[in-house]
Amino acid sequence: IKNDQKMIKSYYLNKGFLDVQLLSPKINEIDPLATKITYIIDEGRHYKIKSYKIVGVTSFEVEELEQRVNIAQGEEASRQKIELITESIRSFYGNRGFVNTSIGVSYDTNPTTGHVDITYLVNEGKKSSISNVIIKGNKRTLDKVIRREIVVLPGEDFNRSRLVASRNRLLNLNYFKKVDISPKPSEKENFHDVLVEVEEKPTGQFNAGIGMSSMDSLIGYVDISQGNFKYNTWPPIGGGQKFQVRIQAGTRRNDLEFSFSEPWFLDKKLSFGVNAYHRE
Repeated sequence: IKNDQKMIKSYYLNKGFLDVQLLSPKINEIDPLATKITYIIDEGRHYKIKSYKIVGVTSFEVEELEQRVNIAQGEEASRQKIELITESIRSFYGNRGFVNTSIGVSYDTNPTTGHVDITYLVNEGKKSSISNVIIKGNKRTLDKVIRREIVVLPGEDFNRSRLVASRNRLLNLNYFKKVDISPKPSEKENFHDVLVEVEEKPTGQFNAGIGMSSMDSLIGYVDISQGNFKYNTWPPIGGGQKFQVRIQAGTRRNDLEFSFSEPWFLDKKLSFGVNAYHRE
């Protein structure tokens, strides 16, 4: 019921009903097998945008930020769209070294006219650079396998979009269940560390099967693969290499296939692969 109320209120807010209230629902508990729930909604006034302004900007021209505001006078006052602009302004600062910028939104509503004036309150904070990139949670995967996917470096200005890109690159490896990348205050003034926390997941697969067909008659196979392989350790996991062995045997056909690939050959952006097979 609480979740329903939250979704109903969110729906109204996104349609411009900024004063909407949901009263306590009526629940008929006489028949537990056929309970009736009545949601009571006080819609309030429907609002449209009269004006907006951005205050607190000192490091940039206000016009630069206004280019990111895509709301117009007379438009429906959608809470979702207004909050998206908040995120856009925060990203603008985050991509220019400002780690702790906070954005508040003030709504000045006029129930008589149905108009609302919106003020974005910017608290810029201080510009910051990256001190260190710290990696945690990798029990099997080597640090360098993670670090080479991160597109920020110590000494650079903090850049929020690059942190998002780094997180996506790590998730695309398919080695981790979860990846969190966040700034962490450093001992140096006006510097932040980048904390990369990962939660690993199984990356190996074993498949086996048996079947029959008119062409191959009776046949069976075994397939072993490891997506995060490391050739010179035991267990052979954590180096970011790809390895697969497939054995197929039957009354008419026998196959052996082997493949290995190194996506960062000699620690450069070069892919090296070997495929070998024997077929009868």
